[in-house]
Amino acid sequence: MRKKLDLTFTTATNISILTTTQSSIAADLDAFETASWFTSSYLIAMSSLAPLMGRLCQVFSPRLCMFFSTMLIAIGSAITSTSVSFEHFIIGRVVTGAGGGGIFIVASIMAIQMTSPKRRGLYMGLANTAMTVGVSLGAVIAGALEPRIGWVSGHYQMTRSSELN
Repeated sequence: MRKKLDLTFTTATNISILTTTQSSIAADLDAFETASWFTSSYLIAMSSLAPLMGRLCQVFSPRLCMFFSTMLIAIGSAITSTSVSFEHFIIGRVVTGAGGGGIFIVASIMAIQMTSPKRRGLYMGLANTAMTVGVSLGAVIAGALEPRIGWVSGHYQMTRSSELN
């Protein structure tokens, strides 16, 4: 269960990480007019694919869906961290968002399936806590690290943390 909470935290961090790094990314990619798509593309992909992942968990095992979602996050973060254009960056964010939608849904499904009804509320609360803390700390962590390591290294670290989980 701890690994699922780590993935939930990492994915939630990815939602708000662009709050403090958006201006430097826009400067590097010369995309000030379209910078709002940096976060929007992630959120649209995440919310669009979440219902599909719920259905795929019924067809395939939740464990396989979690693996697939984790791989999408790693691939999307790798695409994002190697981007040299706005379009390339957005493709990476969409792929990352698709994986993120799967992580949240599949983690909830696995928590429901693996716990007794008596303890289910506790585990769902822990998953929601990981989500809330991740969204809250994402911008703070990115704001502290971006001047030191840059936005490219920050997205590369997201790739590494997805692979480790």
